[in-house]
Amino acid sequence: MNQSVLAGLGNLLSDEVLWRARIDPRTPARHLDADAVRTLHGAMRRTLRTSVRAERAPRG
Repeated sequence: MNQSVLAGLGNLLSDEVLWRARIDPRTPARHLDADAVRTLHGAMRRTLRTSVRAERAPRG
């Protein structure tokens, strides 16, 4: 993920979000369709919610 867009979101969390969304990390954002963006947004929300609750990056 572009850190200039999502400042503060570390590489570990970025990788986890993309893995949960089933999006190849090499895919440019401009190539994502509306469904992929919705999926990415949902994965980001779930991953961050889990991380905040656990006070760390999610395991697994």
